[in-house]
Amino acid sequence: MNYKNVVKGNEAIEFSQYGTSNELNEIMSGYPVLRLNEFNLSFISEPAKFCDLLDTDTFLSLKLKKDDVLICRTNGNPKLVGKSAIVPTDYDYAFASYLFRVNDSVKFEVVQSWLSR
Repeated sequence: MNYKNVVKGNEAIEFSQYGTSNELNEIMSGYPVLRLNEFNLSFISEPAKFCDLLDTDTFLSLKLKKDDVLICRTNGNPKLVGKSAIVPTDYDYAFASYLFRVNDSVKFEVVQSWLSR
């Protein structure tokens, strides 16, 4: 097997981050937190759950920015693992822990090639 064209993960993605695992609420208390069922490709809907356990610095570190890529890393339904979306604009939303994000440090052509296998 020829491995000379193999790209290691850290050569394709320089930054990744898990979202918050703090408990969420439906009473609109705290910061809005995006979950898996609230995005599709490049469509982001308004989060239905919030987290009042995030401090300002943590929220700012989790705030969604234009061109972030969100990817589902775990789910009870294996068909949803890998579901992803490109964030189309800045949002004042954090994101849940079963998602991770990568940002503009991504070498998109490498990731696209890898995901399309």
